[in-house]
Amino acid sequence: METIMNGRIVRGDVGKLVARLKGGEPLAEILGVDEEILEALEGQAYLLYLRRHYDKADVLARGVLALDEERPLAHLIVGDVALAEFRFQEGARHLERTHELAPELQEVRGRLGECLMKAGRPGEARGHLEAAMGGPLSEEARRRCAALLEQL
Repeated sequence: METIMNGRIVRGDVGKLVARLKGGEPLAEILGVDEEILEALEGQAYLLYLRRHYDKADVLARGVLALDEERPLAHLIVGDVALAEFRFQEGARHLERTHELAPELQEVRGRLGECLMKAGRPGEARGHLEAAMGGPLSEEARRRCAALLEQL
């Protein structure tokens, strides 16, 4: 049997690990993974995304989510990759989670609206696109949201 000691799994009771996970404790916390490491992994995933290495960005961001599913940037990366790869339902799930975790990010609402529109959910899409237009956006994001709204 195994248990957790000093951030490592050692001989003992694996039930303690399972209980902590079922209790909602992030695996990163159980294993002693520092916040700085999670941020560095998210940053690397974002750089890979910007370079259009979508497969690698997706794998790395999903790894971060396996350690801590409350990471908005990791959800954003997975959602954006799904959007870029035409997996709209999956993209919408991750972008919805990003919005829940970081509602102040207006551009996420625009991306979420796009995913919802392309996933065949125009009513929900319109609400997110209109909300995005009402907040601070880059000029490119504003044009994109306006164009999407015209299509609805």
